[in-house]
Formats: sequence, C-alpha cells, structure tokens
Amino acid sequence: MRDDVDSTLEPISPEEFPLFPGLVWRSGAPEKLSLQVSLRMREYLKLGKARISVGIRPEVKHAAVTIGSFTRSLSLSFMSGESTVEVGMCGHLEIEATLYDNSSVIIGDNTTCNSARFIAADADIEIGSDCMFSHGIVLQACDQHGIIDLRTQEIINLKRGIVIEDHVWLGKQSFICPGCKLGTGSIVGAMSTVSKDIAPFSLVAGSPANIIRSNVSWSRHLDAIDRRTAGFLRANAPRFRT
Repeated sequence: MRDDVDSTLEPISPEEFPLFPGLVWRSGAPEKLSLQVSLRMREYLKLGKARISVGIRPEVKHAAVTIGSFTRSLSLSFMSGESTVEVGMCGHLEIEATLYDNSSVIIGDNTTCNSARFIAADADIEIGSDCMFSHGIVLQACDQHGIIDLRTQEIINLKRGIVIEDHVWLGKQSFICPGCKLGTGSIVGAMSTVSKDIAPFSLVAGSPANIIRSNVSWSRHLDAIDRRTAGFLRANAPRFRT
C-alpha cells in the first residue's frame, strides 16, 4: 500500500518551485512546463536527494515531464517544439537530455544510470525496465545534421529513435546510434559503438559492435543471480533454470 501511495502523481505548479531545493530552473518561461511527480519524488526534491534542472528556450511551445522517482540528477534542456519526458520508479540516475522539436524520452521502472547524455531531434528514446547504464553513455537518437547523396541529392541519414528493451546493460562509454533497437536482456561492452539492432540475450562489443556471444544475460550481483533478474529470466529466457 505504501508503494502505491508513494507513486501517486501530483502536479507542481511554477508558484511551488521555490519550495523544492532540488528543483532548479535554469532559463525560460515556467508556464511552458507541465511537471508531475510522485509523492516520493516530492520528498526527494525537498530533502535534496534528487535534482531536476530545467531549461526551456523561447522556441519551445510546451514541455511535459512526469517523474515517478529517482535519486541524483536529471538535467533537461528543451530546445524547440513540444517534447515529453516520462521516468518510472527508478534508482539512481545521472542524465543530461537535450530535446529538439517533438521528441520524447521514456525510462522504465528500476532502471539505473551512472552518467549518460541523451540527444533527440524529432525522435523518441524508449528505455525499458531494470536497465543498467554505466558511465559516459551516449544515446544519439538522431544525427542532427544531414548527409547528402551527391548523385541523388537526397538526405540519406534519416534514421531516428532508439529503443532499449527491458534488462539491458550498457557498459562504460557505450555510444548508441540512431535507429537502433537493443533486445531484451542484452549486454553492450565498454566503449562500444552500436550502429545496428542487437538480438535479445546477446553480448556485443567493438566499434562497430558485433556479437561476441549469444544466449547470455546479466545480473547486478557479480557472484550470484539477484532475485529480480531471476524472475525476469524465468519469464523471458526459455532456457533459464534456477
């Protein structure tokens, strides 16, 4: 019952912003932001357990942010258009997100991130539940500038968006390119560049990243399978046995 109460969403109006030390307004018109947070998140923002930093450029029509909970820091820069950010009931997050045009970011429950930068222009970034991001991660959901085929005079780098399914581990300094889908339970090795889809339960590494091993997944504990992972594998990995 306590978790249900803690996750209940309530709006924070611009007039209330000064009441929350963890809510930092960098620039722009506060009335362009619709912000809803859980009761737990309100407490975190009051106590300084979490920090939400927001900047809105004049070109922005409206921005909507919904936060379940997290600790540490989320920095949001809305550059133009109408964008949305949805964060579930997460653990620690250190994320800087820059959103242009009509972009969206969705982060599922129980996901953690040591440090990452998200960039999206008219693109969507979707992250599933119980994902684990190391340090220096970059999710580049669009190229931001066009590449021209001189024969056809066409822009050829139009791929947009990134989908990271449930229980994906991104190693240190991973770079995820536009148009990629990372399958359930997969692992990306440190300093890898992912430029194509990754099959579920695969380990990839390199630049560009290639499959190193299939039929694998990961646990947050080094020497044992943690309880949440065990339940996930029982439900999603046919060959897994406890």
